[in-house]
Amino acid sequence: MGHWTGRLFTPLLFIIGLFLLYVSWRLLKTHLYRLRHWTRTVGVIIDRHTDIDIDTDLYFDDRDDDDRHYVNIRRSFKVEFYTTTGHIVSFWHPSRTKYSLNLRGTRINILYDPADPQSAVIADGISGGWSKVWFVAFLGVVFLGSGVLAVML
Repeated sequence: MGHWTGRLFTPLLFIIGLFLLYVSWRLLKTHLYRLRHWTRTVGVIIDRHTDIDIDTDLYFDDRDDDDRHYVNIRRSFKVEFYTTTGHIVSFWHPSRTKYSLNLRGTRINILYDPADPQSAVIADGISGGWSKVWFVAFLGVVFLGSGVLAVML
C-alpha cells in the first residue's frame, strides 16, 4: 500500500463488504421466516399499469448537441389471490420482475402473512427472497475480497 488512497480505500472496501454481508444475512432471516410462517398460494395477475415519465433539459439550446432526455418507465401489476379463509385479497406490486410483461390471467406464487394478507409478496423471481439474498451476498463477497486483495498486494 504505497499510495495514500490504498490506505483510505482498503478499510472502506472491508466496511462495505461486511455491511453487504450483514444485509444479506438479514434478508435471509426475513425470507426464511416468511417460508416457515407465511402461507404460500397462487395468485393471478388481474391488471397491469405502465407509467412513463419523460424529462428533458429545461434549457434547450439549438447549438448544444448534448441535450439530454430521460425516460423513466415504471411498471406495476395487480395480483389477486384467495386466503385460506376464502377472502379475496388484491395488491399492486411494483414490477422489476419477469412478470411485468405477462398478460392478465398469469398465475404466480405468492407468500402472505395470514394475520396481514395485504403484506403479500411475490415468492419467486427477482422479487423472491432467494435472489435478493444471493445478489447482496455476492456483492458483499466481492467487496470483502477486494479489500483482502488490496491488503495482500
